[in-house]
Amino acid sequence: MDITNLANLPNPEAAILETKNIGIEGTTRAESVRAIVGALRAKPGVKEVRVDVESGIASVTFDTRETNFPEIHDTLLTSGYRPTRTVRE
Repeated sequence: MDITNLANLPNPEAAILETKNIGIEGTTRAESVRAIVGALRAKPGVKEVRVDVESGIASVTFDTRETNFPEIHDTLLTSGYRPTRTVRE
């Protein structure tokens, strides 16, 4: 199924969720994790955020109709955190 064309979807109103993993500097403290999670969850379209403190990787699930990965990246930068890499699933 081609999800790039809404006409091809069985229900065009349905959310199209995507999950990306991204490394973030400074995720070793609980305060940092709370700030990162709060900033990302405040972004319209972000549905779920999980941060693994040991690996420094955040998993972000978002609705592609409302936001995209570059905007999520910019949200991290704006909140004062530096994304380090995108991690393949």
